[in-house]
Amino acid sequence: MTRDGVLLATLGPSSYFGEYALLEDVPRTATVTARTATRCLQLAGWHFRALLRGNPDFATQLLDTVVHRLSQHESDQVHG
Repeated sequence: MTRDGVLLATLGPSSYFGEYALLEDVPRTATVTARTATRCLQLAGWHFRALLRGNPDFATQLLDTVVHRLSQHESDQVHG
């Protein structure tokens, strides 16, 4: 996962990305490039929201990840 050519994270099995765009209509904040053959699941926004409503543990985990990524982004903006 990169932003402006800078490595932000290396994702592995069971990782996810693109949640910002599913939660709110905002511009993409990063680029994800696969290094190997990869299988991805694509969800429509309404499927994603149903998944969150039906799986509170996943919703909490996702919220933790979003907050972490946002805080990293804000830190990069302040220090970059």
